[in-house]
Amino acid sequence: MKKLFFLCFFALICTHLYSQGDAVCNPSFESGLSEWQHFANNGAIAEFDTSADATVAGSAGVLVDIQNVSSGTCVLSSCVANMYANQTYRMSFWARSEGEVELLATISKASPGYTNFASATVVLSDDWAQYEITGSVSDDLMADVRLAKFKFLSEGIAMIDDIQIEILPLAPEVCQGSFEEGINDWAVNQNNGSISAELDDSSAVDGLQAVKLTVDNTEGGVPIFSSCPSYLPGATSILVHFWAKSDVNGAVVEAKTALQSSPFTVFGETEVSLSETWQEYTFTAYSEDELSGVRLAKFTFPTAGIFWIDHVWFEAVLPSPVLCNGDFESALDSWVTSVSADAEATVAATPATAYDGVISAYAEVTIPGATPSSVQLSSCRSSAVEDSTYAVSIWVKGSQPGLAFNVSTAYADSPFQALYNGSFVTEADWTEYCWQFTADSTIYEGIRVAKIQFLDVGTYYLDAANFQPLDYACSNEPQSIQEGALMGVACYPNPVRGKLNVTVPANWGTVMGCLHSNSGQVVRTMLLTGRSALDVQSLPSGLYFLSLLAVDGNRVTKTIHVSDD
Repeated sequence: MKKLFFLCFFALICTHLYSQGDAVCNPSFESGLSEWQHFANNGAIAEFDTSADATVAGSAGVLVDIQNVSSGTCVLSSCVANMYANQTYRMSFWARSEGEVELLATISKASPGYTNFASATVVLSDDWAQYEITGSVSDDLMADVRLAKFKFLSEGIAMIDDIQIEILPLAPEVCQGSFEEGINDWAVNQNNGSISAELDDSSAVDGLQAVKLTVDNTEGGVPIFSSCPSYLPGATSILVHFWAKSDVNGAVVEAKTALQSSPFTVFGETEVSLSETWQEYTFTAYSEDELSGVRLAKFTFPTAGIFWIDHVWFEAVLPSPVLCNGDFESALDSWVTSVSADAEATVAATPATAYDGVISAYAEVTIPGATPSSVQLSSCRSSAVEDSTYAVSIWVKGSQPGLAFNVSTAYADSPFQALYNGSFVTEADWTEYCWQFTADSTIYEGIRVAKIQFLDVGTYYLDAANFQPLDYACSNEPQSIQEGALMGVACYPNPVRGKLNVTVPANWGTVMGCLHSNSGQVVRTMLLTGRSALDVQSLPSGLYFLSLLAVDGNRVTKTIHVSDD
């Protein structure tokens, strides 16, 4: 059921793709064998031809008469093609034989090593049957793959026809996660230690058997037991489940989701102390970018003992916004910096000052640039659930008070539509700034929860970006939206085409106003006192945000609709 969910989920964003570059030339042999490679060597004898007697569809199929393969090799290969990373390829074909020919079907690298990316050995019968194999690669292979390659392992007459290539929607997978079908898809890596794996039908939490792992030596390294290479979707949280126990109470096992090859990046992990009875454990895996070549379940054993693992599975967590590395303890990992050509600034991390922990981010601005987005720091790509409201906070201080900056929650892709826009100024001490945003009527698959724009010359420090409860009392009360202030601010008419009247409370005095476009760009700045008129006649129709900031710190943001007429 979980696999079906993922297939349906990713079918929304992935379609079947076909092109000459990733296809089999002349897949039904209607044009003979001119585009196919075929040979018999080292004493093998075979005749390759096309025939109407070898067809399941159309007017021709390939017929191979294999007379001797005891000492040699007999192969039929399709043309050289491309194979792209982050795609699963399915090759299917129809075949039959006279004499129960044993056949190895592969998707293979065309150049030496000749790596098989998918393979299956079948014994053909007198009746036509359809067979299929699936495989993927972690890196693009251009003009270096044979998507259909057949090696004949026994004598007889074999017939093959109607070869098809499909590129399937991607889905994460833990192969043989119940261990009911064995452990062939799992990898055992000694890693300078000692580990053995076997099936145990006397102890299982689910089904008939579990896997039993005997770890004898961990002095020289940490043995590993890991699931098949798979796919990890981008900006989607995966909750991995597993059941485990040990013969020693307190034995430690580390479970993680990680790349199968160097640099073995970890996308989620947990460390648990096992008992002598079965218990279920979970951890969450997340990657901003979609990836292939990922092992969703990778177990490492820092202590010796006997371990049992069973019922390894996963589920999708509902789309939820995240602030990856919001404490900046991993420097600017997962954050995106942008400094335009007309600006001069350094955006980095520092251990010199931090609100919480030992690292904070900072932006040292020498030349702010022509637009608010000239110097910018943005959190990781994320998601949000429709019709949900979220509260966000971040701590900021300036090298001096009064440095202006904008914050927004916005789409990660053009046109960068904003779900929230706000304008603030720094204090000399760490100060908390808070805002809320709502994902209306749509599941946003690509947003950035925190986007900060640095507007003045000076140094800004940032730390502890986090989600908060909706009723969270922001410690920076003067900067938060106050109900009384909100009641005293009026913008009319709204929608507007010509002049927008803006009224602010008299006790606010002179107010700085910033009119932001839908994408977060400041299109107007002005000073307002009491009642003022703002000319929006020349602005394109659409959604805008007017942020008002009083000298005493009161702030409010109003949504403005500029109409066509």
